[in-house]
Amino acid sequence: MPLSQLRKSLRSIRRSMTPSERAEKSQQIARNIARYLPFRRCKKLAVYLALPEEVDTSPVIELAKLLQKPIYLPVIDSKVWREQHMMFAPYLPDETPLRKNRFGINEPVVKPGSCIRGIDIEFVFVPVVGFNQRCDRIGMGGGYYDKAFGKQRFQRSKLIGLAFEAQLADFEPALHDVPMQAVITEDRVIERTSVERTSIERTPDRSGGS
Repeated sequence: MPLSQLRKSLRSIRRSMTPSERAEKSQQIARNIARYLPFRRCKKLAVYLALPEEVDTSPVIELAKLLQKPIYLPVIDSKVWREQHMMFAPYLPDETPLRKNRFGINEPVVKPGSCIRGIDIEFVFVPVVGFNQRCDRIGMGGGYYDKAFGKQRFQRSKLIGLAFEAQLADFEPALHDVPMQAVITEDRVIERTSVERTSIERTPDRSGGS
């Protein structure tokens, strides 16, 4: 199935969830995040303000605030930053003024010089339309995260997808897609390293030895 068609199908599945079901699953995702050691250890993090159909990130933001971790939000403003299609602005819940960008997503009202690059943030929660067992990601199609976290610089940031189990799909990523280090759902945490290790361990020995 083409990625565009799969994206449409997965978004339809996501929209079919009731508000109460989405809220309950989002709370469980936040509980899984609270037990995730890399999150507990990170000094600062980036997250996003969710659209109604996405995993609700407000419990994650409350958790980060409780742990006194500096929070950053993505800002899309190509008129301000040359060659940078997405930057990250500091965010204080209930204090930072927000505005809707051209996609209808709330983001901080910022001035040039007040933002940092994504690769300067060690732990980044990313929105997910679909994911596979290898922690590859299907996004909304704009490529903003792929551009912000190019593969040659990717190891400086840990990208963590937030998704519902119903968004799991079988697909091959495009060459330019930046993989995630982990995906956290209401049921589990899938880490790319453990998936790759398991794949290596299960690869049959073709050298002819016993």
